[in-house]
Amino acid sequence: MPVFNMLQVQNLSIRQTYNGRAPLVQNVSFDLQGNRFLTLVGETGSGKSLIAKALAGILPPGLEQEGKIKFNGRDFYGGIMNGAAKEIFLMPQESALALNPSMSILSQVAEVFRWPLGKGRFQSKKLAAKTLNLLGLSRTGQYPHQLSGGMSQRSMLAMALASPARLVIADEPTKGLDAGLKDEVVGLLAALTEKGKTVMCITHDFSVARKLGGLVAVMLNGKAIEQGPAEKMLSSPNHEYTRALINALPENGLISWNINPAGYNE
Repeated sequence: MPVFNMLQVQNLSIRQTYNGRAPLVQNVSFDLQGNRFLTLVGETGSGKSLIAKALAGILPPGLEQEGKIKFNGRDFYGGIMNGAAKEIFLMPQESALALNPSMSILSQVAEVFRWPLGKGRFQSKKLAAKTLNLLGLSRTGQYPHQLSGGMSQRSMLAMALASPARLVIADEPTKGLDAGLKDEVVGLLAALTEKGKTVMCITHDFSVARKLGGLVAVMLNGKAIEQGPAEKMLSSPNHEYTRALINALPENGLISWNINPAGYNE
């Protein structure tokens, strides 16, 4: 597939509107190529999820953004663009809570086919069942409270697959999952690119970034302190904070650091 810059973010800052404090996200820039991965890695509170919400146009009240964002060569602000709702699919944290508890999984995936794509009711359910089956979910009549964590994630991935959106933003898709389920979800995210999707993954887990490949950007205190190809970032990172995150992986001995992240030189 051809390579092109689907998403270009230049000097994105997010700040509170009611005080003069430093921005929560400061001058973050990156390019995301079509049919590729970008993984934002960093601790809780580093600004990763705020970037995702800014791109999807769902920043909480009291926050505003600055900077330039281009999607497929077009300027847009916070997801406000003709057709943006059909171009970007956000998988939020805690998929089980994001699903509608009053609807079966089949019905929820069918809604994606029916409304954004304009399919009929019967055809939508048929396509939804086929998509869920591809992801190993054959009991499509189940409701969210009947699903395990892994099944909830697969249900959300089925919606992403069904969606016409070309950009999928997955916010902590492996949070709370054991090693086996984590590998499964990572594999499903990888499958999205094979279906023509572009994926931005948000995680605190560098092992996820390693498995996805593509581009990695490391977030610290609202700034993207380092970014580059996953292989290079994992083998020869420049920043001491990135090295600390990698050293903390189980396969590297779970080496903890004694310096508060705020103490790292940015």
